[in-house]
Amino acid sequence: MKMMNRKEALPKYKTIIKEIRDRIRSGTYKPGEMLSSERALARELHTNHETVNKAISNLVATGVLYRKRGIGTFINSKAIPSASMFPRNRVDLVIFNTAEELFHTNVFHEEIMFFLQNLLTQRGFTSHITPAKDLPDFSNYLSTVDALITIGYLPLRLIKVVIEASIPLICFNFEYTAKKVSSLLVDDNAVDELIETLVKKGHRRIAYVHGPGVNFASERRKLRFVCYMQLLEFEDNLNRVYSVDPNDENLIGQFVEKISDCTALVVSDDFLAIQVLQILTRFNLSVPKDVSLTGFWNLSITSQLFPSLVTTDVDREALCQALVEEISALIESEKTGSRIVFPSHLVSGDSIADIRS
Repeated sequence: MKMMNRKEALPKYKTIIKEIRDRIRSGTYKPGEMLSSERALARELHTNHETVNKAISNLVATGVLYRKRGIGTFINSKAIPSASMFPRNRVDLVIFNTAEELFHTNVFHEEIMFFLQNLLTQRGFTSHITPAKDLPDFSNYLSTVDALITIGYLPLRLIKVVIEASIPLICFNFEYTAKKVSSLLVDDNAVDELIETLVKKGHRRIAYVHGPGVNFASERRKLRFVCYMQLLEFEDNLNRVYSVDPNDENLIGQFVEKISDCTALVVSDDFLAIQVLQILTRFNLSVPKDVSLTGFWNLSITSQLFPSLVTTDVDREALCQALVEEISALIESEKTGSRIVFPSHLVSGDSIADIRS
């Protein structure tokens, strides 16, 4: 079977956009130079005048080219010095959010993004953090990048567009694999370690607490929690799965009432655990005296907590190195994507009480 390359996968007008960008980048087209007529370009590129006109109009709209009425179309010399407009190895980090929502997403993912972006830059890649919801034309955006790493959830419809464009992709903490698409997941073994630690210290009434909305990593951990409760035959805990929105004052009291019979809370991430700690304090509940508390991801801010939070972590440098190595391999070959699972581990703290009699 013939391997599909990016030019074959992209619509014809986007292939022409890429070709013109490549010619500018390589110096074939010089700053200020006038392009051949659209009909001449159509003959050269084996397409029709309408397709070339659509490509040229796109490049004019983005400032790469400009038109002089009655004369022709020219390379915009002001656009040439910006190497970022025509990167040779651009690996963007894509989130399914708007720019406004960026710093309200998973805090662990934020820390990974900035660490990863620095590492990509050190390896010679150009990299931008790109909120997918802010892109007016996702397909057109793909013509400007060489590879993508999606941080967390990305809708399947967008993943399919990436696959159709034959652009290498890694889904981080979101499982999807295909040709040139890999997934890298942080395992949930630390969920077991957290629960085992609680059980060894005498806890039996344990709840899982997650935030509002859909978070795939949190959903995976919730399922792990439920399965482990079944293995332990702690049947009552199967119903102790609660959602809390720290910004909804009307529901906070109801949440505190629901967890009132629990001796321990396994919270879906450290940032939410910190907010839950603040809620408990407001209701005169002490951690760990009244209720034990755990989180996930060992955020840098947790070191400032009292008591220190029992949480989980991964070797972030090694994780980001693995992401860079895998995206490099996908760029350089036609390899089938891989499913990579990265180990997590428990981080000790003072937020779990020993309630054994």
